This record gives sequence, structure tokens and C-alpha cells, in this order.
Amino acid sequence: MLWVEGKKIDEVLTDAQATKPYVDDDVVREFVDWDEARAFAARTTDHIGNLPGPAEPGTWVRFDQAGLNIVGEEHDYLSLEQTVAAVRSNRFIYEQFATDVLAAESEFKKAYLVENTALLSQFGVDLLGELTLVGGESLLPKIADTVAELVPFFDKTADMKEMTSGEGRYWGQPDQRYIKIGWGWAKDLAGHAKTGAETLLVQAVNTHRAILEPFITGLPVDGFLGDPLVLDIHADKYAPLLELCQAYVPVMIERAHTDPGITGEEQQVLKEMPTGTVEEQQRMFALWRNLYFAKAVENAAARGVRYAGMGDHHRKWLQRNHRVPDNAHVHVVTRKYFKAVVERTGLLRSS
Repeated sequence: MLWVEGKKIDEVLTDAQATKPYVDDDVVREFVDWDEARAFAARTTDHIGNLPGPAEPGTWVRFDQAGLNIVGEEHDYLSLEQTVAAVRSNRFIYEQFATDVLAAESEFKKAYLVENTALLSQFGVDLLGELTLVGGESLLPKIADTVAELVPFFDKTADMKEMTSGEGRYWGQPDQRYIKIGWGWAKDLAGHAKTGAETLLVQAVNTHRAILEPFITGLPVDGFLGDPLVLDIHADKYAPLLELCQAYVPVMIERAHTDPGITGEEQQVLKEMPTGTVEEQQRMFALWRNLYFAKAVENAAARGVRYAGMGDHHRKWLQRNHRVPDNAHVHVVTRKYFKAVVERTGLLRSS
């Protein structure tokens, strides 16, 4: 199904024969002009295409033709791997991938690759190449956010069922991912702890290694942390996991305050934020994360990257704080805002 300049096309022009198959199939394609239609048929575009699914398969999407497209998403709906597959682009950065250079034989890198190799491969990333080029944020702020969030679940003031799989539930999946990656980082810390807080974290790791190592490393990739922890057989994991997270939080506060990856002014802003409660800790760690998103997006825009995928709350922060680069364009593909795009495709399909 072919639309050009707002008109449904039943026959194609002589100089656009490559688009002829589009007339007779049931896939919606809508072009602003014949030049764009010919370019798409020649596979030289990277801003338009049909979603492959699982979200809204066949929907015709359009992004900006030049510059960086910042895409705010709901990770459990229309995620960036579907977006870049639709537009046939391999120039992107994504929230789930790290901007950090990870030591080759470290437990940190091993855990990161266990969690991300399948998705990196799905994106077509060369696993032997420079993985930081597709990174959307640093891992330590994300681990910090996770361990702070999990304290109420491990001390049982929050209901672990919220971290289980099921319709409408999401957080148990990323929290499991980053407790696993964080466990790798904490194991690497042994032998070179520099502060009292780091020493206490190493002690927590060593004290509970026998029970936590097989449990944490045995969690399935992309599983939900709550699924095993609501079972009676894992009731003995709560106390050691609580101690691990409680030891982890002050280490991450120290790291945020002295992080060389952000500016001295940004470090000072983080230092001035209260961290006495879990909620305060999460607010500080959330800002730490967003500072890295701003840095990654700025770098991506400067080197000609075409797509930056992130949770929509990070997109909102970039816009509110005027951290969207001049050559970047913002798009929202959440369920609420993408509905009009889906309906447009449906309207064309029924025409």
C-alpha cells in the first residue's frame, strides 16, 4: 500500500519502478514525495519504516531525517531495538548499554555481558568492538538507584510481589539485572577498597558470598527478582541481600560526590542533596543518572549518532533542564502518545 504526497497510489511513475511492489501488498507506506519513496526503496533512508513488532507491528513510523532523534519510550512497550529495526539504522545509543570502559577480565564486565550479550547481538553490535559507543548512561548510578530502591523490599517494609512478573509489572526485571551487575562490581572491589564504606561493602560480600553467589549469578537473564524471592525456599536471602544493599548505598553516595565523569559543579549539586532516607537517596541517584544521559546525548549528537533511546522520564528531564542538543529532535513513543501514530496507519490501511 503506497501513499505519496497524501494520495494513495495505484500505479507508479516510470522512474519509480522500485516502489511498484508497494502498490499491491498490505503494508502501509507513506512518503512526503517521490524522492523519499525512491530513497526508501533504495534502502538509503534511516528515518522511516514499518515497525517489526512485537509492539504495533506494521505501523509506519517517521523520525527526523537529520540530526539526533531522542526517543522517549516505555521499555515494556516500544523499545529502541524495534525502532531502529523499523528505520534500518545502526547508529544509536541506548539506556541499557553502558558508557563505561569495563576492565577486560573483571567480574563487572562478565556480569554486564551476561545480562546484555543477547540484546547487543539483536541490535547488531560487534561484541568485539568498542561497546561504549552504543552506551546511554553509566552503570554505577544505575546500580546505586537499584540498591537504594531494593532496601525496603529486603527489610520487608515493601511487598516483594511488586517485583514479580505479571501484567502491569516491570521493575523487578531491571532491578534484578542491576543487582547482578552490581554484585560483579562489588566482588571486584575486594583487595582495593579505599574508604571505610568500601571496606564495609567488601566485608558484606565476603560474609555472604557462599549464600549470595549461587543465588545472584543463577538468576536468569531478564528474569524478575521477585519471582524467586516470594518462594519460601529463598526466605534466607532477604537478610544478606539487605546487608549488601545497605552497605552499597554509602559507597555509591561517595562515588557520586567525587565522580570524575561529571563536572565539579555537578558533583557539588549532588553533595548538597540530602541522602538520609531511601527517597532522598533515590532522588540524588536519579539526578546522577540524568547527568550521564545528558553527557551521552551531547556526545552522540556531536558524532552524528541518529537515535538515543531512553525511558521517557529521562527524556522529560533533558527537556526540562535544557540539555537537548541544538541538532537533536525529541520524540515520544509511549502508549499514550504513540496512539495517534498507530491510528494513522490503521486509517491508511482501511482506505
